[in-house]
Amino acid sequence: LVGSEMCIRDRIYSRQEILLSFFLPVAFFLFQYGSYGIYGIMYTYLLFCCIYYILKYQHIPVFKPLVFYTICLVLFTFINCAFVGGVLTRRLVVSIFLYLFCGYSVSIIAEHVDKDALYKCWKFLGIVVGVVIVYQFFQITFQHHSVYVINVLPLTKADIDACYNWIADHDRPIAFFTEPAAVVGFLTPLLAMAQQKRDFFCFISVSIFILLTSSTSGLIVLIIMWSVYLFEKNNLGTCVLVLFLVAVIVYVFLATDLFRTSVDKVIYETSGESSNMYVRVIMGWNIFFNLDIRSMIMGIPDIDLTDFALRHASDLVNGGVIWGDDELYTNTAQKIFLFSGFIGAGVYIWMLNKLYKSLEKDAKPYFWSVIVLMFFSSNFYFSGLFVMQFIFLLSHSTLSIEKTKGQLAYRKSH
Repeated sequence: LVGSEMCIRDRIYSRQEILLSFFLPVAFFLFQYGSYGIYGIMYTYLLFCCIYYILKYQHIPVFKPLVFYTICLVLFTFINCAFVGGVLTRRLVVSIFLYLFCGYSVSIIAEHVDKDALYKCWKFLGIVVGVVIVYQFFQITFQHHSVYVINVLPLTKADIDACYNWIADHDRPIAFFTEPAAVVGFLTPLLAMAQQKRDFFCFISVSIFILLTSSTSGLIVLIIMWSVYLFEKNNLGTCVLVLFLVAVIVYVFLATDLFRTSVDKVIYETSGESSNMYVRVIMGWNIFFNLDIRSMIMGIPDIDLTDFALRHASDLVNGGVIWGDDELYTNTAQKIFLFSGFIGAGVYIWMLNKLYKSLEKDAKPYFWSVIVLMFFSSNFYFSGLFVMQFIFLLSHSTLSIEKTKGQLAYRKSH
């Protein structure tokens, strides 16, 4: 009887965390809506999850290398802004809070995430996104007209001011997101989970969805994930079947010009003629290497790169840095150097090395996909993709967060 009661209680306890894990991809899906909740729906949901887990287990699990970098980032940011740049504003306080929250919350949630529930919800959302991607692709390719972001929630003026892409017309499928790179960022974890679970149909489908976005980073991610998927096959028959299906898909894409957009874009972006390549891949490095020595070592004395660049426009322009009217874009790797300097970047690289060594084997392909996305997309702390990536990776880390004493005590007391 006692054993039965414990099983029932364990099952009820499990359902609570299953429910939280199930709705986690929904929070990631809605991370772009920053005007709802506390600095966005995603942050609000993460805060709720963290409070629930901390109260339940009376313990705060951490991945020490990530927390160490987070503390370095916070200290450098405060010193740079308050003492060097004289920038002591409400925005600085909020930014420091968000740094700390992101750095700690991913460890807390990753410790308790239910991977099966996570996959079921992510798979459902991925199929919905994929169906829209296919529909928009045919609109662009065969009906020859632009597509728009599909709004799940009513847009606010603040959301539109933060990103004009909400109301702009697009010549590539974007579904519910503001750019193809965001679609790729959301679908890549699903691709990794499908690979882990040997869900062949889902793996193929998500690969096609990513391919249809014509995203350069998406194409590189697919090369990484598919290479691993093929080389890890021990069954010759399965490997031959996979290669055959890939050959058929590639032939269909090439024969019907469906693949040409992605290929042409990659060739154009790497030819040196694309201004987009300069903005996304090169400009941030030009800014960094035109900083003064102190800023290169510890980071810029401002929380906002655009404000900093405007104040030092003459120095940066003289150094060969050119930007247009838009807000300065920097990818993740550039942000790490710009906001925490060489010292912080060294700590971040050390953290990534520790994380990689601790990962389960089937999660390592996704790790390399994240590294690739660091040089194309901007996923640094305040981004929903940063939280998404680290929760996934830490949930597959063997030393990320050891089982909490609070959790064991909770189970024994019941």
